[in-house]
Amino acid sequence: MHQPHIVIVEDDEITRKIYVTYLSRLNFHLTEVEDLAGFAHLPTERSIDLILLDLNLPDGNGMILLEKIQKWSSTGVIIITSRKEEAECIRGLTLGADDFLVKPVSPREVYARIQAVLRRIKAKNLNTQHRSQLEFKYFSIDLMLRQAINSVGNTIKLTNSEFSLLQVFISYPDQSLSREFLQDKVSAYSVDIHSRLVDTLVSRLRKKFNTSNYNMIHTVYGLGYQFYSN
Repeated sequence: MHQPHIVIVEDDEITRKIYVTYLSRLNFHLTEVEDLAGFAHLPTERSIDLILLDLNLPDGNGMILLEKIQKWSSTGVIIITSRKEEAECIRGLTLGADDFLVKPVSPREVYARIQAVLRRIKAKNLNTQHRSQLEFKYFSIDLMLRQAINSVGNTIKLTNSEFSLLQVFISYPDQSLSREFLQDKVSAYSVDIHSRLVDTLVSRLRKKFNTSNYNMIHTVYGLGYQFYSN
């Protein structure tokens, strides 16, 4: 039976131990750290399912960690903080946190919130698996195999960066996307790239996908590009 791995990032030892004591009886694998540096030095052999994140940490704001997590992972994050300002809640949720709790909060409620977030993540993952193969008018794409097929059934050979950019475009169909936005998203999928390389990758994708009847990526002058899904 899978034991969800939860990392508790909390500098107050008493609060941290309350959560550990309660959650350790409920089939969770728990790891506790007291600051950003402690999280950065966690071993990587075990994936993290969810993070309980305090914001007031000795070596920085927990929002810094939240921003980094959202760039490379779909790990669930529940912010638990003494900050009561609405602006902080809005910022945390905007950056990608799944929930925001204001201290004091009982471990029983924390557990209920954890279960709710884990259920949403599981449902999202199942949906992604079911939609790993996407069909478009002139090509299809398999997200699991990282493979594209043209309308006559031939594989379209793509580099890792080209596929990552294509993956970003199909995630935001028919929307105008800036070069900076594309750069950030592609870097999250694969390697860091600069904005001018986005232009190069777009040019390559056009050569591989465009036909006399189909122009896949349109230039949005003064901004970036738009992927036409039909």
